[in-house]
Amino acid sequence: MGAFINIETPVIENFLGIFKAFSKIGLGSMESLRKALPTVSFDEFEHHIGHDVILELDKMPSIKAYKIKPSGKTYDVVACDTSVIKLADGPFGYLAALRGSVVRKGSSGDIESWIIGPLIFFVSLEDSMPLLASVSEFMGVQPMNEDFETVHKSISSLLEKWLQRSLASTFSDSILLFDGSLTAGPADNSLQLIRETLSEAERNDNVVLAFSKSTHLSYMGIRITSLLPNLDPPCVVDVSDAVCSPLRMHKFGRILVSHLSKTFFPYRLDVSGRKIDDCLLAIGNLISSDALIYGYPETLLLAHNYCTFNKLDVLALQKLLRQEFNIDVFNMGDVRDSLFNPLDGQ
Repeated sequence: MGAFINIETPVIENFLGIFKAFSKIGLGSMESLRKALPTVSFDEFEHHIGHDVILELDKMPSIKAYKIKPSGKTYDVVACDTSVIKLADGPFGYLAALRGSVVRKGSSGDIESWIIGPLIFFVSLEDSMPLLASVSEFMGVQPMNEDFETVHKSISSLLEKWLQRSLASTFSDSILLFDGSLTAGPADNSLQLIRETLSEAERNDNVVLAFSKSTHLSYMGIRITSLLPNLDPPCVVDVSDAVCSPLRMHKFGRILVSHLSKTFFPYRLDVSGRKIDDCLLAIGNLISSDALIYGYPETLLLAHNYCTFNKLDVLALQKLLRQEFNIDVFNMGDVRDSLFNPLDGQ
């Protein structure tokens, strides 16, 4: 699904710039792989998609529920997402593949999609910091001291933030849908990026809605998605004024619990609007502009599906590694399977 569009449009120019920059960094990291890692082994899929920040609730009396009414107006809806998979693990480091996607549903119902990647890179056990430093420098942020095992997740998060900022500056008068939250802090080095993204979005008359499929935000040990209002969907519960941010954590916009469909799931929903009336209007515009499958926007669901890796993708990447980098790919077996399978009968 996706329309052929002019490669000279600003949208394509922005995404090509992202692809070229990340591709150059990834290929640079693979140069050491040609000499240092002749054999690797492929694991089962290990996905990392989205993130959440642990917060706590206080001041429960400030929590209010609101009924949502479709506005009757349709807007362009633009969503982006990224995923990363750890492809292989060897004696000198590991290989990872990264992919991003953008889906735009026009106000007239037309759909366009763009896929950035897959981008392959090598994380060296001896020194993984130059890779992360290169990505951080391209993004214009300070590099973080990441654990070797989570470098690929940090790079995926940075690509996602870059895509979000590109959407905010490229599109106007649109609804922008992100995966995750609008909470940021030093842990994921995204504070500056989120602030810039929301400033760009406001400058271009965009509104940002971020959906979290799961959340750690809780009150007295109960997740906020368990809060059930005495209203029929579509409705939301505003918990913004009850959120107590930990030291050095920042929340942008308002934090809601969305019940946008009578069928199934509630979600944490962060909206860039500062006033609750603006947030309710933005959600009403979303309901009129996009299909809600189980209370989740279809456009964001498509973006998630387009960036997620499957087994055919892995087979193609295996062939690429053999042809371009002369890597012999084989399965070394799993320690846990070898130890415990004879005992559990699997």
